[in-house]
Amino acid sequence: MKKAIVLRGVKMKINSAYRTLAQQAILYAQYQQRRCGVRVAAVPGKQ
Repeated sequence: MKKAIVLRGVKMKINSAYRTLAQQAILYAQYQQRRCGVRVAAVPGKQ
């Protein structure tokens, strides 16, 4: 991950390190609907 970040020339910003399954489901739904500026989100229950 560090190498990919360096290659892109950006700084990594962590805004949340743990979410409940319910929180991830909400975030993923917002991502699918292109709401709230969510650029990427993992499928709930996956890494």
